[in-house]
Amino acid sequence: MRPARRGRRQPITASTRPLRSFRATEAVRFALHAVLADKLRAVLTMLAMVIGVSAVIALVAVGTGSRQAVQASIDRLGADTFWVQPHQAGTGGMGSEQQNRIRRALGLSAPASNATNPRKATLTWADLAALDNRTLAPDVAAAAPGIGIGGVAAQYRGAAHSIGLLIGTTSNYLDITDQTVESGRPFTDAEYRAHARVCLLGQTVAADLTPAAPATLDGARIRLNGQPFTVVGILAAKGYSGQADLDNLALCTATAVADTLYGYAPPGQGPINGLAVQADSPSTVAAAQAEVTRILDARHHLSMADSDFVTWTAASTLATASAADRTLTILLATVAGICLLVGGVGVMNTMLFTVRERTREIGIRKALGAERGDILGQFLAEAVILSMTGGVLGVLVGLGFTRLDVTGPHPAVSAWSIQLALAVSLVTGLAFGTYPAVRAAAAQPIDALRHE
Repeated sequence: MRPARRGRRQPITASTRPLRSFRATEAVRFALHAVLADKLRAVLTMLAMVIGVSAVIALVAVGTGSRQAVQASIDRLGADTFWVQPHQAGTGGMGSEQQNRIRRALGLSAPASNATNPRKATLTWADLAALDNRTLAPDVAAAAPGIGIGGVAAQYRGAAHSIGLLIGTTSNYLDITDQTVESGRPFTDAEYRAHARVCLLGQTVAADLTPAAPATLDGARIRLNGQPFTVVGILAAKGYSGQADLDNLALCTATAVADTLYGYAPPGQGPINGLAVQADSPSTVAAAQAEVTRILDARHHLSMADSDFVTWTAASTLATASAADRTLTILLATVAGICLLVGGVGVMNTMLFTVRERTREIGIRKALGAERGDILGQFLAEAVILSMTGGVLGVLVGLGFTRLDVTGPHPAVSAWSIQLALAVSLVTGLAFGTYPAVRAAAAQPIDALRHE
């Protein structure tokens, strides 16, 4: 018996091959072809995704940079350091809002008027000496006085500079506040006791007083508010804390500052307007603050509700700015999220229009054997391609924004923000492309073929 004659085998092309045998790469190829068929529509669809993702990248970078700047400021000012300052003269211990909040917390009433306590609030050299007591203050490592004067006029060979803050202090102030001397030397305890008119200059001050290298001022005789002082060293650069230039600073012996600029002669005479206190470690700052408060309240015969001084740390001061940054970042991130939502709606709208436009094509493919999953995968791939392309372009645009030279903290790009942006782009494509893809896959072949 002769075998049945086989007919000639027809080649199966991509357009006629049953979709059940499609590989994933072929589904992606069809999706790319559909996207590139109308480039303008694809660009407009991706635009909202680009804006949203770039906003997320830029905002996270700004927020990260701001947090890093705050932490750097805390490190520069000393993570284990806090300051003690008297309240404004004439208010005594009852004139500040902070003290009123303490009174309310203790169930006490706030004073009716500051005039009930006209005593001038001060810190004294005896207060400073009282803190050198490891029994009463076991967590206090060191303390230094501060006689602060703002706007001191510095002059040298015809050059002039207004010093942002001049501080009269002792030699241990450098260690307490983590200051280092870049050139020259720090002043000594012997110079402090001898009322020697010596000083250390910050980089900003030195740069304005000489066009040469700051180190050339070592040993130079300058005038501070007309009084002669000798520069013994130049402080290392500290940079900025917020908008404050930490290098616009001069440190002098407290005794010389009191003699020449304040008109009294410590120790033992006259007030000081601040104390820099160093705790044993950053973890014991709160305990050290409590110990200092108890000692000074006892010396001033006051209670916590009537304290005529306030203690503060760099961390607590900068926390307010950090909280404001977080609020603004959340607000702007919400706007970026809305942009991503709009981008997702745009992807869905485009895909719904595409399904409607290609209904007849869907019917032909289903008639040739395409299954529901094949159609679903193809149109879902189109949605993901649109959203992911927009996401990648948004990442590039966002990185470009972080390269711009802007005032304030420099943006710091985090790898996780890029990963998050791409993940959100993928999820957006899947979430907003599913309904159009399901709608396309649900079309009946006969109805699709009749569609005009």
